[in-house]
Amino acid sequence: GAAAGALQAEFKRRPFGVKRYAPGVGGKGAMVMEMQEKERYKGDAMGQCAVKGVRPGMVVKTVAGVDVRDRDFEDIMDLLGDEGIMDPDSKSAASWGKGGQISRTPLPQAELPFTVEYAASGGAGGGSSKA
Repeated sequence: GAAAGALQAEFKRRPFGVKRYAPGVGGKGAMVMEMQEKERYKGDAMGQCAVKGVRPGMVVKTVAGVDVRDRDFEDIMDLLGDEGIMDPDSKSAASWGKGGQISRTPLPQAELPFTVEYAASGGAGGGSSKA
């Protein structure tokens, strides 16, 4: 059984509908900051997250079965491959924050379809005890 506040969503195509992610403490992990809140039309790729129950403030827990909570933000972005709508400012701020001394090798995107597990931020779940 999934922990309270956890959510699993399978994605078959990109983009998923998140417009902006933010790194966690120390540049590790990734949190959903902005997303398209609904499907604009049947089968809208950008509406996938909304339809699956993803909400802003949720933390990306696993990508294709890999726990990414302690991985670098850029690595998670590479795995998700969700930059089709990624705010270029958040991407470049993450990449160039250290005076442009970055020479990291991007990770390959996870192969679609894959499941992303999200967790409500705050760890213990937001007081909802529904099974």
